[in-house]
Amino acid sequence: MTEREELEGGIAALEAQRAVLGDAVVDIALAALRARLARLDVPEQQLKPVTILFADVVESTRLSQRLEPEDVQALMDGALRRFTSIVESQRGRVFQYAGDGLLAVFGAVEAREDDPERAVRAGLGILDETRQLALEVQARHGSDVFNVRVGIHTGPVLLGGGVDAEGSVRGIAVNIAARMEQRAPPGGLRISHTTYRHVRGMFEVAEEPPIVLKGFSHPLRSYVVLRSRPTAFGAPSRGVDGIETPLIGRDEELARLMATSEAVIEQKSLLVVTVIGDAGIGKTRLMSELQRWIEGRPEAVQLFHGRAQPYSASVPYGLLRALLAERFAILDDDPQSVAHAKLAGGFGGLFGNRSDEQIALVGQLIGLDYSASPHIAGIAGDGKQLRDRAFHALTQYFRLLPGSGMRTSSCSWTICTGRTTARSTSSTTWRRHVATCR
Repeated sequence: MTEREELEGGIAALEAQRAVLGDAVVDIALAALRARLARLDVPEQQLKPVTILFADVVESTRLSQRLEPEDVQALMDGALRRFTSIVESQRGRVFQYAGDGLLAVFGAVEAREDDPERAVRAGLGILDETRQLALEVQARHGSDVFNVRVGIHTGPVLLGGGVDAEGSVRGIAVNIAARMEQRAPPGGLRISHTTYRHVRGMFEVAEEPPIVLKGFSHPLRSYVVLRSRPTAFGAPSRGVDGIETPLIGRDEELARLMATSEAVIEQKSLLVVTVIGDAGIGKTRLMSELQRWIEGRPEAVQLFHGRAQPYSASVPYGLLRALLAERFAILDDDPQSVAHAKLAGGFGGLFGNRSDEQIALVGQLIGLDYSASPHIAGIAGDGKQLRDRAFHALTQYFRLLPGSGMRTSSCSWTICTGRTTARSTSSTTWRRHVATCR
C-alpha cells in the first residue's frame, strides 16, 4: 500500500469508531493523519499567507557560563521539545530550530481563519511554560537566568524549494517576525500590527512605539500582548472601532438566510443552515448581519449563539458549552462557584423541583465540575447515561422556554460558527446548504 492509501485507510477506520471512541478522541487522532495526508498534496514550492512565530531564549550565553555544557544541552533540548508541543497543540508547525530558539509557522499546511489567534495563544503558552522552566532551573541549578522572547507577524511567505525544501520558509514576513522577537521584552510577546488586526479584541495588549527597520520606508506598529481576554466563547470583534462598513457582495446569500429565518418563525419548523466558504471570505460577517437582522425583528425571538474555538477542542461538548456560556454570560476564567451560579440563574426555575438535578447534568456534560452533586456521583463513570440524561434536560429546557412567561415566539435561532458541527437529535431536522460563499 502507498502512504496515501495507508493514511486514507486509517482515517476511514477511525471515522468508523467515532460512536465508540467519541468525537473528541477521534478528532484529535484524525488531526495528525489529515495533516500528513495534506502534506502529500503540498506542491514543491508555494506562496501562502501565514503567521510566523519566533521564540528565542534570552541571554543563553550567560546561562552557558553558569552551567556545564551537558546541563545546558539538556535544558535547551527539553525546553524546545516543550515549546514544540505547545506549537503543535495549536496546529502550528516548527520549521527550524536555531540553537536556543525556534521558528514556527501557522497555516503552512492548511490555512485556517484563526491561524493568527492560534499563534498568539501558542506564544502565550510558551511564556507560561518558560516561567515553569525557570522555577525548575532555579531548583536544580540555583540559577535564575532563564527567559524567552516571542515575536509574531502575519504575511505572505514562500514555502518549500531550495536546499532545505522541507524546512524552507522565505520572505520579508519572516524578517519582520524576527524583528518582533528581537524587540520583545524578556518574558514578553510582541506582535505586528498586521497580526493585531486579526486578533483584535481577543487579547489585552499595550501598543509600543513604532519600530524603524532598515529597508522599510515607514515605521512599523507593534504591540506587546499581555494576556488573553476573558470571553464567553462569543465571536471576536473585528474591523475598526467606530467605523461601520456596509456588507458588499453577499446580498443573495443574506437574502436566502433571511428567507429561511422567516420560514422558521412562520412555519415553526426546524431547519439546519450551513454556510460554507474559504477562510477569510466573510462567513463571520454574513452571520453577524443575519444576527443583527434577527435581533431587529418586531417579534421577540430567542437567539442562541456559539462559536467553536481552537483552544476549546478538548472541552467536552465544546460548542454546546459555547452556546450556553454566551447565553448566560459565563466567562472562561470564572471560578467554578461563579459559573455554577450563572448556569443556575440562566436556567432559572424552568425545571421546577428538579432544577438541581437537571442543571447538574447539563453542567457536568459541558465541562463544569458537578462531581460533588448527588445527582452526578452515581453516573460519573457512565458517559452514555450522563450524555443521554443531559440531552433530555436540554430538550426540556428548549421546550419550556417559550412558555416561561417571556414575550417570545415559539421558535429559537441557534447560530454556531467555526469548524465544529452541531448535531441535532431530532429526526425531523432538514439539512440544507442555504448559502455558499465563493
